Amino acid sequence: MKKLIFAYFSDCSDPKDLLLAASIRKFGGSLSDYPIWVLIPKREENVANEMKNLFLLLNVDLIPFSTEDELKFPFITYVLAAANAEALAKEKTELLAWLGSNTIIFNEPKHFLLDNDKNLGYRPVHHTNIGSFYDEPIDPFWDLVYQKCNISKEQIFPMKTHVDHNKLRPYFNAGCLIIRPEKGLLQSWWNTYKELHNEKCIKDYYNKNYIYAIFIHQVILSGVILSTMERSELFELPFDYNYPLNLYYNCPFVYRAKDVNKLITVRYEDLGDLKKILIQDPLKSWLISQIDNFFLKTLSSAEKIKFGNVPLVYPVPIILAGAFFNNKPNFETLGDVGIMGIKPPLVYISSGQDHYTNQGILEHGTFSINFPTTQLLTKTDYCGVVSGKDVDKSQLFNVFYGELETAPMIRECPVNLECKVIKEFSIQHRQIFIAEIVQAYVSEDYVIKNEEGLGIADMVKLDPIIYALDNNYYKIGESIGTGYQESQKFKQD
Repeated sequence: MKKLIFAYFSDCSDPKDLLLAASIRKFGGSLSDYPIWVLIPKREENVANEMKNLFLLLNVDLIPFSTEDELKFPFITYVLAAANAEALAKEKTELLAWLGSNTIIFNEPKHFLLDNDKNLGYRPVHHTNIGSFYDEPIDPFWDLVYQKCNISKEQIFPMKTHVDHNKLRPYFNAGCLIIRPEKGLLQSWWNTYKELHNEKCIKDYYNKNYIYAIFIHQVILSGVILSTMERSELFELPFDYNYPLNLYYNCPFVYRAKDVNKLITVRYEDLGDLKKILIQDPLKSWLISQIDNFFLKTLSSAEKIKFGNVPLVYPVPIILAGAFFNNKPNFETLGDVGIMGIKPPLVYISSGQDHYTNQGILEHGTFSINFPTTQLLTKTDYCGVVSGKDVDKSQLFNVFYGELETAPMIRECPVNLECKVIKEFSIQHRQIFIAEIVQAYVSEDYVIKNEEGLGIADMVKLDPIIYALDNNYYKIGESIGTGYQESQKFKQD
């Protein structure tokens, strides 16, 4: 029987998923030769040959597992993959390290080899998110989960988040779990998740804020752990495990890793996270070489797959469209927005025909476009999941008006466009409004004054919300060049 097997989920479409396996082989120390399983939600032969060959070079076993077509929910396939890995690992290994594919091993993870009296190694969640503060009365959502999982008050203990060290009721990170397969924890997670995530009382919270749907898998994991294990069976992995590099600068300085190279395992959201952090050689050089060898090589040779008639235009800027209706302002979250011309300055928005905001635009022939920062993410997402028909959104923001007097704008947004409709038409279920910009407003802190006149701050400072094809929001990344100047570096062979 093996001592430990590494396992993670991947659909083998993203070359970044190779980094975890490569880092285990390079920096895993005495664990570097341990088996690595990659659970894939399709038959192995459907994996692109280039990806398959690169995994084979790393001595990785690709393990296909069956999925159910109706599983359309955030992270649900991830949970199912975990249960499959655990089932296969029984009687093959003492321990299974179930990791998020966006993990990299920086140093030997010796604490993955749990002591005999421990049945779960874990890390708390990175930040509070929808967690329940330990020193405050339990909120209805977590109280509901505890009831569903038959958890008593005596089973609750405090744990601190990775980034800000807030003290929460138990809230476990799903991307770093060291388990004993015979205990059946991951199968219990899957069974409970499959049962609970669609119950009406739980789904009601999704309607309030979709963030509950995104993180319900970790909430249910927490409930299952508490209901099936004693606290004495649990081992909290040290701070330098599962360290979130993508949140490095969100972490208060006192809690920030002082030497990134000494971290054991890290998590990241995109390759840009690895460039922003002060990683030193030899680790830095190795990471760059892996990105070049795996990512660029695979990207250039990957087969093209027909994806259907889907508007794969990305990324999408998220805006709040403002309109005045029933004697009060209303705001709608949209990604269907764009520029139609500079002279004259024309823009458009596209909104569902039955949306409440449209009525105000049609009545007054005006609307506003407001660009929220990531600090407004929660309110922005909220404006996209509730209708002005049911909820009064007029008090969510500090509202002001400009020259048109009927296009409400949001002071908290650094940039606002006051728009007058010049054409409206419908296509199928969408209502399109083309408008001329009457005036643009920029908060003073974002205005740059120089000899050439007024300028605007860079995108990092503006901090817009970006939406992508994976149903996730993102922050803007670093600048990679200057418009109309990069072409000067081009040399044709």
